[in-house]
Amino acid sequence: MASYAPPAGFRFQPEAEDLLQFYLPLKATGQELPFTGVIFEYDFYGEKQPCEIWDMFVNVRPRVDETQEDLFFFTKLKCLSDSSVDRSVGSGGSWSNESCKTIYDRGTRIPIGQMRKFRYVNPGSPQDGAWLMREYSLPMTKALPAVDSSSSSSSSSPYVICRLRKNNRPDSDSDSSEPESVPHSQSRKKRNRVRAISGRPAK
Repeated sequence: MASYAPPAGFRFQPEAEDLLQFYLPLKATGQELPFTGVIFEYDFYGEKQPCEIWDMFVNVRPRVDETQEDLFFFTKLKCLSDSSVDRSVGSGGSWSNESCKTIYDRGTRIPIGQMRKFRYVNPGSPQDGAWLMREYSLPMTKALPAVDSSSSSSSSSPYVICRLRKNNRPDSDSDSSEPESVPHSQSRKKRNRVRAISGRPAK
């Protein structure tokens, strides 16, 4: 699949189902996305704080999408064991897990992945609590990246999508960045717009 710049008027506002059924499987199987500049690839759980990552990429987005409040990243999990992941970032910072939700296909009700909510914590730093993140992951049987014979760590490093957003209520423990629920008919129309632009058949 060839990648192109997004068309005029494009707004990248995917739902969890879109990320888990279309974008993340493409990355996990080594395929190209239909558009460039909508989901970046970066070591999200690395040496940079969220504010530094934001400053690096916020102006790289397609100009038609300047009003978007989120940045999206493909990154590989740093698995310490089958049940433990290292999500420390920057100098003394880490992502605190607030909840985990299984996402289901709306039609079949089959589980298609998980969405975890995180809040950035770095005690003593002005960035403490200033960032929110969603992590979208596939079931482990589908999450492994395409096999690379030159890398011995591929099998233990599944790709995820991280969705980064500024926390406009840093003094609140609640995560207010979750989009409000919309009627199913409106939600279906929105998904169909995303699928039509991306080349997926509308349901």
